[in-house]
Amino acid sequence: MWKGWLAVLAALAMVLPTGVAQAQEVAVGEWATGSWGQVRLTGIANQNEVYAEGDVLRLAYRVEANLPEITNMRVTSDEVVNAAACNWRNLPAGTAGRYNCGYTASSVQEITYTITAEDVAAGEATFSTHWSPLGVSGTEYPTITVTTRVAAGEPVPFEWPELVEGEPRKLAGPGDFGFTCHRIPALTEAPNGWLLASWDGRPGSCQDAPQANSIIQRISTDGGKSWGDPTTIAAGFRGDATTGRFGYSDPSYVVDRETGTIFNFFVKSYDVSFQASQPGVDPDQRNVLHAVVVHSTDNGLTWSEPRNITADITADVANWRSRFAASGEGIQLRYGEHAGRLLQQYTIATVEPATYRAVSVYSDDHGATWQVGEPVGTGMDENKVVELSDGTVMLNSRRSDAVGGRKVALSTDGGHTYGEVTIDHTLVDPRNNASIIRAYPEAAQGSDEAAMLLFSNANSSSSRTNGTVRLSLDDGATWSASKVFAPGDMAYSTLTPLSEPGTYGLLYEGQGPSIQYMQVSLDWLDYLPVKISGEEQRVHRGKNDVEFTLTNLSAEERTVDFAVTGPAGWTVGEVAPVTIPADGTATVEVPVTVPESTDPGVATFRATASQGELTSTGQLEVGIMLLPGQHPTRALDVELVSELPYQPGEDPSKMFDGDVNTLWHSPWGSSVALPLDIDLRLPADAGELAALRYSPRPSGSNGRIAGYEVYTGDDLASLELVEQGQWANTGDVQSVALAGTAGYVRLRILSTYGDQSNRVFASAAELGVQGLVPDDAVPTPNFAHGNPNGAPTKGGKNG
Repeated sequence: MWKGWLAVLAALAMVLPTGVAQAQEVAVGEWATGSWGQVRLTGIANQNEVYAEGDVLRLAYRVEANLPEITNMRVTSDEVVNAAACNWRNLPAGTAGRYNCGYTASSVQEITYTITAEDVAAGEATFSTHWSPLGVSGTEYPTITVTTRVAAGEPVPFEWPELVEGEPRKLAGPGDFGFTCHRIPALTEAPNGWLLASWDGRPGSCQDAPQANSIIQRISTDGGKSWGDPTTIAAGFRGDATTGRFGYSDPSYVVDRETGTIFNFFVKSYDVSFQASQPGVDPDQRNVLHAVVVHSTDNGLTWSEPRNITADITADVANWRSRFAASGEGIQLRYGEHAGRLLQQYTIATVEPATYRAVSVYSDDHGATWQVGEPVGTGMDENKVVELSDGTVMLNSRRSDAVGGRKVALSTDGGHTYGEVTIDHTLVDPRNNASIIRAYPEAAQGSDEAAMLLFSNANSSSSRTNGTVRLSLDDGATWSASKVFAPGDMAYSTLTPLSEPGTYGLLYEGQGPSIQYMQVSLDWLDYLPVKISGEEQRVHRGKNDVEFTLTNLSAEERTVDFAVTGPAGWTVGEVAPVTIPADGTATVEVPVTVPESTDPGVATFRATASQGELTSTGQLEVGIMLLPGQHPTRALDVELVSELPYQPGEDPSKMFDGDVNTLWHSPWGSSVALPLDIDLRLPADAGELAALRYSPRPSGSNGRIAGYEVYTGDDLASLELVEQGQWANTGDVQSVALAGTAGYVRLRILSTYGDQSNRVFASAAELGVQGLVPDDAVPTPNFAHGNPNGAPTKGGKNG
């Protein structure tokens, strides 16, 4: 009779006048309100539909007061054990009077209610807590009574529901299995097809190391429908009179598909956090955060004792003071000379420079030994790698130095070293752990399937919310389809390919926090299976045709709309809808006009194919060459002659320092008056002008220029309008063509993006004027190896 009944019944609110007790029956998570604030039962750690006799309900409460003076909160109950653990001395006045108590508090004291035989006979249990503030002035404020009702009776046998794509199932929540908190998911599929899910079981609080955390695991033997009872891979210890505390945190699986051995990497902590760890590799050193690994040869049923590899993976003992394995899953390379290599990513903290860096730990002998590559980047954090279709290893990292985008670097030597770190701003991220995998790990090298990647994260720039899976068809150059799997609160997530091609396991932190499992697939993602690419080609100033290839990855003919955008200032023509045969290709020629001020180099085109609501994106890089008689341009040494308002540390000189990661920005706390003129004096030898170039801030829209006017003249009194318009709200470099000679150039800002709270901002990362190189300094064109003027090319046919 109880099946389907909510564990806690709906609310009945009754608020009485000040000075009188205020009693309310409320559901879990709902507020009981009163004259001085509100109280709620945040949760029941082991919440069930029906509770049996002897069940102990572990409770947590939240108080949000708004009292006119400092008070002492006294909490009493006739039914709840240890309600006094919620007492609070010197509760601040005003809205600062807030706190948690119970199993979610940082210092836990258990608050419980035990189901009795009388409760079972009655079919329900009711318990109340009474919250009474006493002011330091002696004023007694009204008591708020929070009453909760739960169902009691014969327990309902638990049955796992059918597995439905896109629907989560909880593997752990607050208070489950003897742990206050469950965080940091890792997931993989064992060689025999079992699913292994592990994470931190955290006692006492949700805090990271150092704490007596344990690595716990659940196994599914039926593809994720049902999950066995949790077991412990590595158990933490709270410490006693003779032995100090230690714990294990942040698991990550790596599976050797050649031998069947499964590894799980995590940290071992004693007394310090990642941030506080000191140089050293002695396994008994308590002020060091250590790296350990365990292995299993029976598909995850049993595990070895933790093996300390701190010394093996610390290349510079004096400088590398801390490290942790990036939780989730590592990879095994499939292509080229390093095929079979096992890779696990780490974040390290260095003394000099004082920053976080990324590094690959790898094994070429099936895990018998582990060695470390060279660190890459600064301001890095949890990072993952994926093998691209040509065997390149791509690193994708959380940022520890800023929000917005993901840091990316490439390795051509199997992860030992990485090249320049760039930022992918299309992967919006709030500084959070994420996951990136190849959609078809068994695909042949160089195939279209090998170039398909999946990425999961909290798709937000401001909060850990909006869990999203994205698909790339071109090795991560662009990201096409996306779908939200957790619209509310969520944090870390990790994807793993399943045995059935095109299906994936997804383990993530949901509300609570909780550990949630979900199965997804490419069909669930509902993407357009059209890949956009092109052969090597070059363009020049003036009219060109750029050729794209559309590949249909499905077994049905498709007609798609096709649109292309080029660099700012370039003109790209429209094309008719394109029909692509099943499992075939179609070639599209797109008319492009290149501005006369364009210099040799590389240009990027972004393309979108669409069919109904489905879209696919791609990009194509082409080389830019100069034809005989065309002059390249040069950057002129300009002088700013207008006074501009600025935020301290973001003064106008930042527009001329050659670094797009620094910027001029108007004061944050006030509005800038528009229109605003930026006047530049040109050098005496400027000669023929070519273009004004404006680089907006690469991320964030505050102050990006929208409406503009550009003027030139011999002096400020004789300026003439050259161009006016509206720039897009992107980080792309904007260019305005100039001609003739002049002594001054003016950029007039008419409007900007990113206004906040009635404040108007203005900003620029770089600003400059280009002039034509004089006749006697024009270099001889170099078209060797299809490389115009020495510029690298990629994609497209020759123009």
